[in-house]
Amino acid sequence: MYELSNRNVKIGFDEATGAIVELTNLKTGYNFIRQPALALGLTMLVPIEGHRNNLALSENQKLSDMVKGTDFVSLKYDHIYCNKSGEMDISVEIEVRLDGETITCEPTVKNNSPYIVEEFRYPCFGGIQGPDNEDSILCQTMHFQGSINQLCLGPNGFGNPDYWGTDWPTWRKYYPSPDGCTPFMLMTGSKQGLYVGAHRYEPEFLQFLIEYKPGFSDSMHNRLLKDGEIPGVPAGYCVSVTQLPFIEPGETLKLSPIALQFYEGDWHEGIKPYMNWRKTWFKPVKRPTWLDDADCWMTLHINSPEGCCRHRYTELPDIMREAKKGGVKVLQLIGWARGGQDGDEPYQDIDPKLGTRQELKDAIAEIEAMGIHVLMMCKFKWADASTKEYWDELLPVTMK
Repeated sequence: MYELSNRNVKIGFDEATGAIVELTNLKTGYNFIRQPALALGLTMLVPIEGHRNNLALSENQKLSDMVKGTDFVSLKYDHIYCNKSGEMDISVEIEVRLDGETITCEPTVKNNSPYIVEEFRYPCFGGIQGPDNEDSILCQTMHFQGSINQLCLGPNGFGNPDYWGTDWPTWRKYYPSPDGCTPFMLMTGSKQGLYVGAHRYEPEFLQFLIEYKPGFSDSMHNRLLKDGEIPGVPAGYCVSVTQLPFIEPGETLKLSPIALQFYEGDWHEGIKPYMNWRKTWFKPVKRPTWLDDADCWMTLHINSPEGCCRHRYTELPDIMREAKKGGVKVLQLIGWARGGQDGDEPYQDIDPKLGTRQELKDAIAEIEAMGIHVLMMCKFKWADASTKEYWDELLPVTMK
């Protein structure tokens, strides 16, 4: 085993494949890898003619070289081997660096093959466990409404929620998505855990792939194997970080760096690596001063795609005069445009059933004069295919 360590963390690599066989928090003794026989390294998807599922599996790769320094190691693969095409002229170099408590993995792919590298997975962890051999570990992501969305990897598994056609129980967490609005996932036990996050400024698609290999011991009741092995076959949870780089033939691409950091405590501590990294580059826009004083907001839905037409524009000032007595300082107006809420998108024209453009302008001015700020909900990224304009104007420039 090749090792890279400092006083905080240690990461170990299989000498033949480069798979991660150990990942240990030296301050607490927590080794994230329970079943090293399931250890995973890089995995790639390179579709060819007749076989979209042409996978370069971790166990089939061979390290060409490993360069090691005091705080880094460089894993080099001169070629990759796929299950359908065999050896392919695609070289990979993965630099793994230590910086205090943080491990950073940064892959570079040089594609000399005639095919597109669609998917790249790294780092990948096979046979993981919770701290102190706990039965369960929580995979946690941030929900767009500010809450924590989590999946329990425990002794009763998580069923097979993704699709019946997967080879083993599989779950995917996506970024960006409603339940993954930040590019990281936490693997949390009762007292400590592991942060796994992409540290690139530009937004990109990420997938955290969670699998249980090779399957349940009792699929009727989602029961797992307690000893981590079917006789002769290792079994356990596996987690992979997936990027979709779509590397063209002849192209060399450096992928997003993936940061790993252990933490002690719950998710409040787990999100600090992301928050600390974000502070190094993110400059927030200056907040309007009224936001600090407006602690009571009101959402008013005045029309729907079905044409409920609850209120005309001229009725809004009277409604907000009453709301002001209750302390409302902000009005979020929904359904004010033609088609109602989410209807006739992306057009934001005035709806004649609710009044005129001037009546809406006058109503907003009157409400603002009361000291109530008006926000108007709009959605420009969607198109309503039931409108005539969609077929006449938008279809040729629509992405589906």
